[in-house]
Amino acid sequence: MSKPKSSNDYAPPTFVSQQQTPSNGLRYGEMVSYVFENPDWFTNVLLGGVCFLIPVVGPIVLLGYRYEVIDHWNTHSQATYPNFDFNKFGEYLSRGIWPFLVLLVGGLMIVPLILLCYFASCLVFMLAASLGPEFAIVGVIVSFSVLFGGIILSAAVSGLVLVPLELKAGMQRDFAAGFDIKFISKFIGLTWKEILIGFLFLYVVNLALSLVGMLILCVGIYFTMAISMMAQTHLEHQLYLLYLQRGGPPVPTPTSTTSQTPQRPTSGW
Repeated sequence: MSKPKSSNDYAPPTFVSQQQTPSNGLRYGEMVSYVFENPDWFTNVLLGGVCFLIPVVGPIVLLGYRYEVIDHWNTHSQATYPNFDFNKFGEYLSRGIWPFLVLLVGGLMIVPLILLCYFASCLVFMLAASLGPEFAIVGVIVSFSVLFGGIILSAAVSGLVLVPLELKAGMQRDFAAGFDIKFISKFIGLTWKEILIGFLFLYVVNLALSLVGMLILCVGIYFTMAISMMAQTHLEHQLYLLYLQRGGPPVPTPTSTTSQTPQRPTSGW
């Protein structure tokens, strides 16, 4: 008689098809296209935009909805994603507060690196200026290069660290779980290239969507921001699939059961 699994067991499926798993890397275009595969996509985007109109609370609610979507992909075989239900506003809020707090604390941890780069650029400029007027232009160029490089470095470090922090806290619905150093290091080690390239791709997409939103009487930017956030959800789920495929241990979640293993969308990837 086999030993029963504990309620915290969360084993990946024994078989995941080529269509389900991004085995050759990320599928970039589908980060955005999947949003429109749901027949009610317009309503979902509209409600997501409304959330952005609600200060502070709205984005937290949308963050909670994102993890409802990830939970759905982990436990159901349907290709689409669940609709945003405004009647679950409080549930989304309570779900989103933990990853929000983790992102807030994690972001504050990046601030010293940004300040260090700023002071380094100022120091370079002052040193160049002290050598004489002829070095002032060189000092400006070098100091701005140091500052720009520091901003890029800070953004890269932020992306690498905050993704596993947010995922762990959001999936486990627990603040402390997000700061699991072992999980963070494992996740970064297995997916760091895809994290950097994926967020660079989303950065370009977000710029394009922001331009479109500004053209729609400026108010449209709130709704294109909702599309951007949903695209990020798809990216982070793809990263989690890659993490699992490359040998990372799955994240135990409160929704795990003894008889059900996570399923992946059968299409839509």
